[in-house]
Amino acid sequence: PERVTLYRWLAAAIAAHRHSEGAGEWPVRATAEFLARQQGVTCLLSGEPVPALADVLSWQQKTGIGFNWEIKCHHTDYPRYATALARALAKADPAQTLISSFDAGCLAAIMPELPQIARALIAETLPADWRAIAVRLRLDGFHLNHKNLTADQVDTLHDAGLAVRCYTVNEAADIERVRGFNVDLVMTDWPERFIQFDHISGHER
Repeated sequence: PERVTLYRWLAAAIAAHRHSEGAGEWPVRATAEFLARQQGVTCLLSGEPVPALADVLSWQQKTGIGFNWEIKCHHTDYPRYATALARALAKADPAQTLISSFDAGCLAAIMPELPQIARALIAETLPADWRAIAVRLRLDGFHLNHKNLTADQVDTLHDAGLAVRCYTVNEAADIERVRGFNVDLVMTDWPERFIQFDHISGHER
């Protein structure tokens, strides 16, 4: 069976992607060290092995940190993805686990394999048929690009009982804007900057 692994602190893959796009070096070490300090654990990046998913899930149980597992399907053999993921997350705590993907077909295949774990569809903009999609995939919510998100959309989704999480918010002005929308979660490449802003505003998260 394929070995399912997670890049150190869920960061190295993002860093490589951003670097390949010419976005410059992402502060992987700073973010990892920040997470480590928050949890009182030692962070070793240089030369350390990439942990297996089982190791990460064990660490999650000890720390109580919730994970959003973003699934990227590179082909349409969805049952294969779903079976591998179900096996890997068999002991994951549903209360601390969320599965998301841009691929509705992938989420549909995962649904019967892991019905106890919440699912979210990622999209650049809110689909016109979002209600039908949410019902069909039994979604917990949507993950939307903050640049295309409006306060009215957030209110409408909340009224439908759906969570709204937005990505990728890196500027203080954008953080303040989406905070005003009452989104459920903000994803950022700069957690230290985000939390610093949170402290300045008087809201600790």
